[in-house]
Amino acid sequence: MIRNKSIKLISFLIAISLFTYVKYTSNITRAVPIRVKIPALPKELTLIKKIPSFLTVRFYGPSDQIHFESSDFEIVLENPNPTVGDNLYRTILRPGPPPGIRASYPSEVGLEIDRVFFRELSVIPDLKISLKKGFRLGYVSANPHTIILKGPYETLASMDHISTKKLLGKDVDDVISRQLLLQKLPDFVGFAPNQPFQVEVTANILPAEIENNTFIPSRPVKCINETKGISVQILGNSQVDIYVNGKIKASDQNRFQAFVFCPVFFDLQNKTLRPSFLIQNHPIFVIDQLGLQDSQILRVEPPRVSLQFKWDGGIPSVPSSNPSSK
Repeated sequence: MIRNKSIKLISFLIAISLFTYVKYTSNITRAVPIRVKIPALPKELTLIKKIPSFLTVRFYGPSDQIHFESSDFEIVLENPNPTVGDNLYRTILRPGPPPGIRASYPSEVGLEIDRVFFRELSVIPDLKISLKKGFRLGYVSANPHTIILKGPYETLASMDHISTKKLLGKDVDDVISRQLLLQKLPDFVGFAPNQPFQVEVTANILPAEIENNTFIPSRPVKCINETKGISVQILGNSQVDIYVNGKIKASDQNRFQAFVFCPVFFDLQNKTLRPSFLIQNHPIFVIDQLGLQDSQILRVEPPRVSLQFKWDGGIPSVPSSNPSSK
């Protein structure tokens, strides 16, 4: 066994080298993007940031077996106890790689999770219209004037309104009324149950001189929603003037009430007003308390107000954690 051992050792090393060369030159690596399946979350939780749509999986194996169909694979994310905040999810390739093939991919993916929140917000029409000479923009309204959204707490807590798609018009000299979709909502924010996907926006276009109208001066502006525990101050003049077409008797003028939706609540955890203690340029809307059809709101001056809020130390009201019907 020891005769010509140097020759035998050299032969053994050559054999090992040939085996390694043949083995590794016949194996190749194939990088494939595999779709990631969004994990199901408990109904009280929601994602707050997008997760990768694909992860790169590197398959390694013999060149004659490596070109298999990859569209049937998916990356499944598993975490038995997701919580609010940063979470690590284990990644699992399903189904597993074919026999003789190895797969390499990140073992974990980080997800940001928040609790589900329901929030009612004002709808503010976005206008881009040019008027004919001698005309001016009058009362602009949205129906409904608020919509309830559902989404991550931190995202919705930072919002104070929703905008519509642009209402376009050129050389306008009459009332415009359109059904408009809302602007694209932030990621993972959607509509609460029974909420519309579009609103009816009406813009009154008025001549410089208005005839046959009723001027209702100095109507107080009130929050239409509950602000328990929060005091509200309207900066500047807290009253508005309302112009209504037709003749309204003085005894009937109190039926027209001016409101603003006050989009704040008190964050109990952080002990602060959300989204801010100051909300600027929020739209006024007028309600006919009798609901009669004998008049039309022509103009409101000013059409928008700025609101300042302060927690008064009482027990605050907060938005409901469940959707409400409207």
